[in-house]
Amino acid sequence: MDAISDTRKKIGYALFIVGLVLIAYVVGSVILLFVGFVDVPIEVFKADESDEEAADTLEGNLSSLMDSSMKDMYPMYNLSIWLSIAFILLFAGYFLCKLGLAVITPQVPSKSIFRRPFEQKADHTMDKNSIERKSYYPVNNEDFDNRPNKPV
Repeated sequence: MDAISDTRKKIGYALFIVGLVLIAYVVGSVILLFVGFVDVPIEVFKADESDEEAADTLEGNLSSLMDSSMKDMYPMYNLSIWLSIAFILLFAGYFLCKLGLAVITPQVPSKSIFRRPFEQKADHTMDKNSIERKSYYPVNNEDFDNRPNKPV
């Protein structure tokens, strides 16, 4: 049993540390990106150099103007894609940390739902004036059904 708990703790600490490293990487890369020290790590949209030269020669064409304005937006698209991936990675790091902490903490069996309300009440079995089993008579059903209905 001790070897199992040691293995669980090692796995829990590993998950917790991996989650913290993932969170630190994401937060650090986003901060460095907004400060301006680094470029966007993932570039999905790339502007070709040959297309930019061709767009300069065809200034009168409306479609080339649309294409060039679209290519000017590529850095913003790349930034929004990276921020979405960073957001997902941030939550993945959070869940890894949460899972690691859940594995590290000892497993305590939960009490029954029905026992929780009654666990604070005192036990009166030692009281000498208490009712003993089979020393009283049950309620007569006819008297019980004919009682007046007054709310408490």
